[in-house]
Amino acid sequence: MHHDDSDTPAKARSSIVTDLGQIQYVFSDKTGTLTQNVMRFKRASIQGKVYGAPVLMTEANATLPYINIQGLNPDAQPGSQADDFLKVLALCHTVVIESDAMSSEGNTKGSGAALIYQAESPDEKALVEFAREAGYELIGRTTSQITIKINGTTQFWTALAVNKFDSDRKRMSIVVRDAEGRVRLLCKGADTAMLPRGSCGSVEEAATVVDHLKTFAQEGLRTLVLGYRDLTAAQYTEWLASYREASAAAKDRADLMSKVADNLEKDMIIVGLTAIEDKL
Repeated sequence: MHHDDSDTPAKARSSIVTDLGQIQYVFSDKTGTLTQNVMRFKRASIQGKVYGAPVLMTEANATLPYINIQGLNPDAQPGSQADDFLKVLALCHTVVIESDAMSSEGNTKGSGAALIYQAESPDEKALVEFAREAGYELIGRTTSQITIKINGTTQFWTALAVNKFDSDRKRMSIVVRDAEGRVRLLCKGADTAMLPRGSCGSVEEAATVVDHLKTFAQEGLRTLVLGYRDLTAAQYTEWLASYREASAAAKDRADLMSKVADNLEKDMIIVGLTAIEDKL
C-alpha cells in the first residue's frame, strides 16, 4: 500500500511475515477517528508514587501529588520496585530492532544514533521507548536472547518463552533467565486481567493502585498493570513441558497455548501501572 501524494509506503508491523502474504482485502470503517494513533508515555504509578504530570486536570487528580517523570530513574535502585517496573517495560514485549541497526551477531552496530524499534502495536513501542528514556534501553534481540543496557551497564537475558497477548487473557508475558540463572515471569495487561492474579505489598497499596487506575482513566489515558513472578527450577521445568506440548499441537493450538499461559500467569507481584496518551 502506498500514498502517492506524500510518497509514503505503509509499514508492516507484524513480526510474522507469512501473515502479510495472506491479506486479500483491507477494510476501513466510515466513522473516522479523533486520535492519531500516536502513543506517548505520560504517567506511572509505582509503590504508591505517581510519576508524571496530569494530562487533564480533574477533580480526582487536583490534589494528587506527583513526581516529575525524570525522577523515576533515580528511584530505580537495584532490587527496588521501580527497578522491577522498568525491567518489565524493557523485557516484556515482542518489539524488535530494525535490521539495519543490528550487526549479523544480533548486537547493535554502535553508530551512536537512537535505535529504531518496530512493534506490532504503537502502545508497546511507546513503553519500550519510555524505558529507554528512563535508562533501561533495549539494544539487541535474537530469538533466544534480549540485551538491555541499564544506566550504561549491559545485561544479557535469555528469552525462554513468550506468551503472546490474546483477547481472552487480555495480557502478555515472557519467561526470562538472568545472568545468575534465576527464572522470572514478566507480565503486563489490563487491570481486570492482572489484579485478580497478583498482589501488592499491602492492603493500602492495593487500594492506592485502584485509585490511581481510576484517576488515569478519568484523564483519558490507556492503562496497563505490570507484574512478575519468580519461578523455581521445578515450576519452570514442569510448565515448560506443557508449553512445548501445546506448541506442537496440530489441533486447537491457540486455545491450548492460551490455557498454558493462563496456568503460569498467577501469584504475581504487582509492580506498577503505566498510563499512555493516544494523542488527539
